[in-house]
Amino acid sequence: MLTCYAKDAGAAYGIAISCLGFLSLGKSKKADQGELMKGIIPAIMASVRGVYGLIIAILISIERKLLLIMNEVL
Repeated sequence: MLTCYAKDAGAAYGIAISCLGFLSLGKSKKADQGELMKGIIPAIMASVRGVYGLIIAILISIERKLLLIMNEVL
């Protein structure tokens, strides 16, 4: 369960920080479209990291359930 909380907190923090950087880049008058597209990449990567954490948490919970079932059978 701790992995679920950790992945959510990490993904939320990463998205928040990268979006603040993206917004400050957007406020600058010298930013062109290429720089703006480079600025959105960290937000996308942070959300991908959150999904990866979700997949790992699901795999861990499935493994724990299988171990409990196998221990009951034996």
